[in-house]
Amino acid sequence: MSTVSVVIVNHNTRDLLRDCLRSVAADPDGSEVVVVDNGSSDGSGEMARAEFPGVRVIENGSNLGFSKGNNAGIRATSSPYVLLLNSDARLRPGALRSMISFMQSHPEAGIVGPQLLNSDGSLQLSCGISPTVWTEVCNKLLLHVPFPFFKMGSWAHDQAREVGWVSGACLLARRAMLDRIDLLDEGMFMYFEDLDLCFRARGAGWKVCYVPDGQ
Repeated sequence: MSTVSVVIVNHNTRDLLRDCLRSVAADPDGSEVVVVDNGSSDGSGEMARAEFPGVRVIENGSNLGFSKGNNAGIRATSSPYVLLLNSDARLRPGALRSMISFMQSHPEAGIVGPQLLNSDGSLQLSCGISPTVWTEVCNKLLLHVPFPFFKMGSWAHDQAREVGWVSGACLLARRAMLDRIDLLDEGMFMYFEDLDLCFRARGAGWKVCYVPDGQ
């Protein structure tokens, strides 16, 4: 059994998915990879099967959304760790090993998110404080743009630490935690399901952590 299962939900992003799968395949430790295709019409599923024969492809007849797609992938696997990875993301060499190593040395951590970089190499803010009524009001008023406190914009993001939430673009979850708190909320088609998962994890006593090494 693999140590980690990589679940990638895809919808009409064939070329991006190819790059993503290449980055995962280059990982020296290897991992189980599941692509959940949400009704793509661009040949994504066929490409994945033809070019990456070791990848398992689950094809849905329609776009079921991010939460249902990821849950289908999680249910099809049994590894002790599950990495949720966006199809437009690419793993840096050694990133997955770094995240798993952190989880193994921190048994209290239920979720880990890595440092994310934009295509130009700049930092992408991918973690933040726990959401409150005040942070949601600021988000609705777009105050998070000039004052990105919700995403900890004034912090250097250069060290591991506990945070309120991490982005679902690249999120490593402990299966033992998922077995306890359940999977992504399928009532959420797309967006905020990562915050909800982190909120429930923390409520059940698990820590959510950011690590500077990663994707």
